[in-house]
Amino acid sequence: MTRLCVPTSKGKTRLHEQRLLRNMGAHTVVLDLLQVPYDKAEDSQMKEVMVDAHEFLQHFCFGYKHNQALLYKHLDLFINAGDTVSTGYLIGLFVANISMAIQTRCQCVTVCCA
Repeated sequence: MTRLCVPTSKGKTRLHEQRLLRNMGAHTVVLDLLQVPYDKAEDSQMKEVMVDAHEFLQHFCFGYKHNQALLYKHLDLFINAGDTVSTGYLIGLFVANISMAIQTRCQCVTVCCA
């Protein structure tokens, strides 16, 4: 699913594909997956799944304000995570949407968007 959202080689965003995935509810399934508890120290396969989930969400909202607004509602899942994967998600969430970043007034968002 992530490949459907990744910008083209010319840097063009795939708004149509991002909209299609939103209409299918792909983001809700991934958000539910991120809330599944697992042993972070022992379960390396689940860790890989979580990295893929974060990557999908990052590309799902990259440069598309409608999807950014949808995922903004779940910001607390990522701000308190404290890992580099969540930082990538935050960058995708706020890129090209400085008004949302300013509205957040969160230091970690300011650092990500600088």
